[in-house]
This record gives sequence, structure tokens and C-alpha cells, in this order.
Amino acid sequence: MSLSRNEWTSGACMKLNIFTYLTGYFRPELYERFAGSLFDTGFSGKLYLFIHERDHHCLGLLSQELQDKISFVTCPRTLSHDNGLDEDTQDLNFDEVIHAQNFRYLLYLSFLQQNKQKKNEYSFFCDSKDLLFQKNPEEYIIDEDIDMVVFEEDTIIKDCFWNMSFFDMIKSHVPTGNYDYNTKKAICSGTTLVKNSALYYFINNFCDYMMQYKLNHMAFMDQGLHNYLIYNNLYGCNVKILDNKNELVYTAGHDKDNVNLDDNNQILNASSKVPYIVHQYDRLDKSLLDQISSKYEFNV
Repeated sequence: MSLSRNEWTSGACMKLNIFTYLTGYFRPELYERFAGSLFDTGFSGKLYLFIHERDHHCLGLLSQELQDKISFVTCPRTLSHDNGLDEDTQDLNFDEVIHAQNFRYLLYLSFLQQNKQKKNEYSFFCDSKDLLFQKNPEEYIIDEDIDMVVFEEDTIIKDCFWNMSFFDMIKSHVPTGNYDYNTKKAICSGTTLVKNSALYYFINNFCDYMMQYKLNHMAFMDQGLHNYLIYNNLYGCNVKILDNKNELVYTAGHDKDNVNLDDNNQILNASSKVPYIVHQYDRLDKSLLDQISSKYEFNV
């Protein structure tokens, strides 16, 4: 008698919902290639796409079939204390007080406080403009004792100007903690998988630190804060760090010169396997982007 994949691995496939924030681009192909590549894999969970009123005209240009598959969440321009957020988040104005890249975390927090998720399922929080799907992420096998999965980039923090600037930014505002990043790899803030029973630890802790230390207005601080919380064990749950050879998420940016395609024009990761998800694909050579653009315009 043959065993199923779950029985071989002692893990389980995921029941998964995906959360992303994409607004202000007025380019329907951005939404089409992200959502289209996802649902083409057979994904059956919910895609929560956080947008603003100004995006509705652009989204109306998508096919009706694709629109019907997406759960659009129209965001307020401010977050008030009535949403159950901490008092410090009262009347945060999207344009004036908080950078958009940071605002999304408060939007997620507000939404999740009002829309409880099933504890034995998972949520994937991700970027969308530079992320595509090659296989159904629901089919990925995950150990059930893991609360949160995060993904390394192929760079040591100290060796990357941008990552060091993110962490110096945090260090200048958060005075305590471990800032020894000489041997630590950067962990991407644009892809995070969380078991729903641990959502509070992820979203609430991130937002608490962001607001307590007044980081909300700082562009790109989310990567620095995410790494600070992980490397200081401040998320308060069981966090699994996967290197860039993992099969779920391949972060291509720092490995772009080594990327190859298989015979089906799918991107291969550092282990020469087809990853479920590719992040930062837009940094690849244009010739590769042309080859993977048979259905969606990944090269635009």
C-alpha cells in the first residue's frame, strides 16, 4: 500500500488565504498577472486584495471571471479608534501620517480583528507587484507545530547597502535589542506565512512596535523591523526561517544572475526546482521575463 505525501512527511497541506495590498498603480496588468497566476494553479482559498476607492476604475478593466474570484477590501483613508485599534492609531491619515508600505499592516490588523480566521488554517501576507505563482501553495506540506514561516534572501545584512540602511533606521529608534547582523541573512518582509492561531503574535506585535517607536512614517522600515523582531525572538511564537533553496518561496532579487528556466518556461530556484512562488521576479533579465510572458505580461 502506498502512502500519501502527508503520511510520508508527517505534515499537512494547507488551507490558506492570501492577503496583499496593491493600490495606486492604475495598471490592470499588475492585478491580472498576480491574481491570474494564483488562480491558474487551482488555488481554492480566498485572495483578499486591499485597495482604495481610486482603484475601482482600473479593477473594472479586469475580466469578470477574475473579479469574481477576488475578495476586494476597500480601505478607509483613516483608521479610527472605533476599529478596535490601540489609541495611538486613532485617526491615522493615509496620506499624511503613515507610509503606504506600513499602513498595510494596520489595515490587516483592523480587518482581522473584525473578520476572525479559522485557527487551524493559514494566512500568507505578501507583496503583489513583483510576485507570481507557479504551483498551488495550498499543496505545500508544512509541519503543524510551526506558527510562522519566513524566508531568507541571498544576502548577508551587512553586505547589502539597502538592508543595512533599513536596520540602521530601526536601531536609531529602538534603543534595545540585538543588532549583531554580521552573520545574519536578510529575511524578506514581503512574504510571510502565518498559522491563524498565531496571527495575533505576528500582526499585533509588528503594529505595536511600529507605533510605539513612531516608525509608521518611515519608508521601507518594515523589512528592518521584521528582521529585528525575528532575530530578537519578539514575535512570541515558533518561527521557522527557510533559506532561499526552499520550494515554497524563491526570492530572486539577490540571485538574479543565476536564474534559469525549465522546459516549460517556469523559473527554477537555487536548488533547480520549480518553486510554488517567485518573489522579485521583476529584477530578472528581460530575456527571461519575455520567455515567461506567454499568458501574462510579466515583462511590463
